Formats: sequence, C-alpha cells, structure tokens
Amino acid sequence: MEKKVGSGSSVLNKYTDFILSSNSAEAKKNKLSATGAVSRGENSNTAIQLLLPENQHSGIFNNVAIINWDGTKVAGPYIVTIRNMFDDELAKIETPETSFQVDLTDPKFANINALLVEVKSKTDVKQVSKQHLIKKLTPEDMEKVKTELNEIMGEVSEPTALNKFILAGFYEEKNLFIDAIAAYEDAIKLAPDVQFYKDAYDDFFLRHGMRKQ
Repeated sequence: MEKKVGSGSSVLNKYTDFILSSNSAEAKKNKLSATGAVSRGENSNTAIQLLLPENQHSGIFNNVAIINWDGTKVAGPYIVTIRNMFDDELAKIETPETSFQVDLTDPKFANINALLVEVKSKTDVKQVSKQHLIKKLTPEDMEKVKTELNEIMGEVSEPTALNKFILAGFYEEKNLFIDAIAAYEDAIKLAPDVQFYKDAYDDFFLRHGMRKQ
C-alpha cells in the first residue's frame, strides 16, 4: 500500500500516513482499549445501533450522509425518520435494507443546517435507535475544508478505490467522520474484492466507538 502512494505530494502523503498509522496493529490495540468501554456502554441498550458518530463529530462537508445499522437483533423492515432540531418530522422512509442515504440537497433538507436521524422497527416501534445529529458545516468551515481538499484533489480526483481510501483518511483527520464513511463505502464499491478496505472500514468504526467490539 505504501509503495502505491509513496510518490505523491507531501500533503497527500500526510493523509496516507495518517490512515495507515491509524490502522497499524499498535494503534488498533491502543484505540480499542480506549474506546471499548464507550462502545459497550451507551449504545448497548438499543438493539438498533446506527453507525454514526457522536454529536461532537456530526459535521458533514459533502451532500450525502450514509446511515448504516446492525440488523442482526431486529429484523426489517425499518422506518427511518428525519427531523429538524425542533423535532418537526421532515421525512419518514420505510426500507427493508440496513442502510440509507440522506441527500442534503433534497428540497426538504436544503435550507436546514442540522438534522436528527433515528431508525426503528416497523413491527416493533419500541425497538428504536438513539437519535443522531447530522450537521452542515458553517460557511467558514466549508471554505477551510475546501481549501485543504484542493491541495490533494489533483492527485486523487480519479475515482479509484485507493483515492477514495485516501480521501477517507483526509476526512477522518479533519474529524469529518460522516464524510469518511461515504469515502470508505465508495472504496469498497470500487474494489469489492479487496479485503484491506473492508478491514480498514471496520477498524474506523471500532476506534471511534461507533461499533461494539
């Protein structure tokens, strides 16, 4: 992996080094021990656990948020409900899947800066996830991220799995975990037979306490 990206710019290598070091055996050991208690605690009382970050890391730079959840304890179909910060319902969608994409350019959401998302079982409404926040960045933060992203986009603009993997590292380093999730998903779709990306994706969830050990 390092050989493939070693000839890039110093800025590009910064994010490559970040994501590779984050997935090193020692980093996994340290971060799993640090986040394990969190993973086993707060979310363990809900059968439907959304693979989304806590509210302090709920910022999103791009327009698509991918919401995944574990369907092993509660069978579908599921009801995805999206509300504003005043708890007004903006959208309710039924799906048999354990994944859903929120398009922030949808007219229902376009003028709203923060959304609350929850998922529940259609057949047992008591089985409901905790609410998670998805928050658009401020214009100032958007410009800052855009400027830094432009420094590497010339080298990762091609839609390859490796480039999406590097972008996941960029977003993670900026604490934009929802954007990192989308980048990991893209990498896996582009190279479904490469186990490395799937393992890195799992490690990402574990080290940030979004998935139980």
